Amino acid sequence: MLFADVSGSTALYERIGDALAAEAMDNILKALVDRAVAERGRLIKSIGDEVMLLFPHTDHAIRAAIAMQEFVAQPNGDPDAMGLRVGLCSGPMEHRARDVFGDTVNTAARLTSLARRGSITTDRATLNSMRSTVPGFRSIGWHALAGKQAPVECIEILWSSEGLTAAEDVRRPLLRRSLLLRHDGTEVMLQSSDRATIGRDPDCDLVVADERVSGRHAVITGSAGNFVLVDTSTNGTTLLIPGQPTITLRRERTILVGLGRLVLGVPGENDRTISFETREG
Repeated sequence: MLFADVSGSTALYERIGDALAAEAMDNILKALVDRAVAERGRLIKSIGDEVMLLFPHTDHAIRAAIAMQEFVAQPNGDPDAMGLRVGLCSGPMEHRARDVFGDTVNTAARLTSLARRGSITTDRATLNSMRSTVPGFRSIGWHALAGKQAPVECIEILWSSEGLTAAEDVRRPLLRRSLLLRHDGTEVMLQSSDRATIGRDPDCDLVVADERVSGRHAVITGSAGNFVLVDTSTNGTTLLIPGQPTITLRRERTILVGLGRLVLGVPGENDRTISFETREG
């Protein structure tokens, strides 16, 4: 089971209008389904900007997911470009009419929610069910998924050259990580289970005093060795990582890895920039 969720449609509707944006979204979703069909996939249903697809085997699903990401990927660094989050899971499902139900479907949906823009997320059991190999993969830690009694080890499939360069060996034991945030002379260090709020409100853990910044602009939560950034703002949060495409989050989430910068609101001015660094050991 595979879910593919297109993000960035809000900015598209604002930029080109409802009619043209709706047509563009229809074309994008059709292109995603075409790539699934080429790998023996079947469309179960469309839900807004998301498609739900069924494949006969994990290998077909992962090849289709990579083809989808390659189609949507924008090389021009446009912060308003469309993005794609893919989650997939293999296992037994209940087939009823032309729909499917069960724990496998629910897990695939949860993995999609965990995925960041431009990524493909699965679990260890699904990865182990593959007959062929993938370009690369890395563990993104153990996560408590809704509906699951025990934490699930989640895996990111690395399909781009940038992702492959940053690949980790998933056979290594999970390392203890910390996250260092810096802004205007202030430093905040988060450990694996910490939580920090960022915004204009004086009671935030990291205060960015600018009228273009929301009172509670974003939240960062440590979970199973990863740090998840959730944008809760009006103007969005832009993620800048050297060598990676620019990502703008609007009420979305992503996992912070390595070194980079967060721009609160529209990028272009350094006074709303937060630098971040993840550390291991």
